[in-house]
Amino acid sequence: MAEYALGATDRYVIRTADGATIPNDPGNRDWVEYQKWLAAGGIPDPYVKPPKTSITTTDWVAAFTNAEYRAATATTWRQTGGNAKNWDVLFSADSINLSSQSTATLKASLVTDGILTQARADVIFAAPP
Repeated sequence: MAEYALGATDRYVIRTADGATIPNDPGNRDWVEYQKWLAAGGIPDPYVKPPKTSITTTDWVAAFTNAEYRAATATTWRQTGGNAKNWDVLFSADSINLSSQSTATLKASLVTDGILTQARADVIFAAPP
């Protein structure tokens, strides 16, 4: 691993030691250090696109079978405590952050409550390619 990695654009690089974003600004001391490192023969790591961690709410709901969706949204399940808030938070947005704590809690609740198997939950809560 190099000391720096390229960013998604030429407007910045990432210092790998601490994950700092260094803007392409000749007045920035970290950018000046990066330029010295390059001049000394340093080669930055290539840009790596981060994994997708969100999905549209519509696509996420479509991942459920009809039976799973009915069971997950049943009034009795939603009123058992704890799950309703997480469910409602997910549906209040256009997309679902699959790496959020509330999404992880909902996933665990659906498995614990027997609504989904762990294998199905892993499929439904997986980020799309």
